[in-house]
Amino acid sequence: MATIALVDDDENIITSVVENGAYVKEGDVILTLDSLYIDEQISERSKYAHWSRSGAEHWRATANYRQLKVAEYLEGRYVTQVMSKDLERVLKESALLADNKMLAFNMQQFEKGYVSKDRVDQLRRQIDKNVVDLDLLNTDLKVLKEHTKKSEMARLEGELKVAQAQFEASDERAEADASRRDRAVEEKAFCTILAPKDGLVIHPRAASWKWAPDIVIGGSVYKEQVLLLMPDLDQMQVKIGVEEEVIDNISVGMNSRLDTIQATILLEKLKTFTKELKRRKEVANLYLENITNIVIKPFVDENSDPIWSQFTIKTKKRDKLKAFLEENKIPTMIYYPIPLHKQKAYKKFRTLTNSLVNSEDACNQVISIPIHGYISNLEVDKVISYINKFFKNK
Repeated sequence: MATIALVDDDENIITSVVENGAYVKEGDVILTLDSLYIDEQISERSKYAHWSRSGAEHWRATANYRQLKVAEYLEGRYVTQVMSKDLERVLKESALLADNKMLAFNMQQFEKGYVSKDRVDQLRRQIDKNVVDLDLLNTDLKVLKEHTKKSEMARLEGELKVAQAQFEASDERAEADASRRDRAVEEKAFCTILAPKDGLVIHPRAASWKWAPDIVIGGSVYKEQVLLLMPDLDQMQVKIGVEEEVIDNISVGMNSRLDTIQATILLEKLKTFTKELKRRKEVANLYLENITNIVIKPFVDENSDPIWSQFTIKTKKRDKLKAFLEENKIPTMIYYPIPLHKQKAYKKFRTLTNSLVNSEDACNQVISIPIHGYISNLEVDKVISYINKFFKNK
């Protein structure tokens, strides 16, 4: 039995469904659910996924730019600043050396009376200024290498880390939004239910589940609710019986009819009828050959070919045997509890004054054991074993 159930949404509305008893092919659409809400979710989540991905790409580009800025500073701006300070320092040292030589020359000229004292003092002030400038330049160069570089690197690397963190957060958010969108797309697939195989579709309400809600267009369905059934026709059996308490309402010639569902199933069952008859005969032969002769087994005339709709045995210990078998999970059935001459349908034919002893004994002693087209040899062996065990212990 293939069971088609709602597996995801908590609640939904049926928008289409095949008719009860319809025969479908594998892959046919047999039921659809309202997907409007999910379509809106897909649209909304797609929009968020796009925004998040756009943000992630922005921060990816920013992080790459910040990475380049770090390299640009270390390999460009910082190197240029150091080289510029070094050049300025070399020039200052050269100028200071030239000024010292000029001061020495002018002092010689001053002693000879060729230059004034003011000229010597001027050169000395200029040398003092160049010394101070050179000290400041060396300090600037030291600050550049030991402090400014660290400060600028901290700023640039901080901006890089911020950009990388923003990218990672945006990328994670984009993945989450895309995952939610994809999940909504998967959920939409559940709104279209396809036949898993060729076969008959039955609504649960038409089966034995009288409590099951109707499967109709516009009806609500819920999570894990069984929506449709596709019975395995090869494993199905149709049994027609009459309850003992209403048997008096049955009369000779009374008509009975199958509904369309039963008729459809029987048409499919006819395809396997020959195979089932063959198996029933195999099982009957196993019973005939192996069940103890203490019980009375069916007599088979050599010219007959029974279909074995039942396999009925007879024993005076019928009721105890029935209880023993059912205790050991072996089902049994008493199909003939009332002899014909005691049934209301045959009341007008009661012309005998005495009881029909053989008929009444049969109804008190017969019991039918399992036989059908799909019973396994293991199950047959169990039935034989427990019947023989019952009589062996008696």
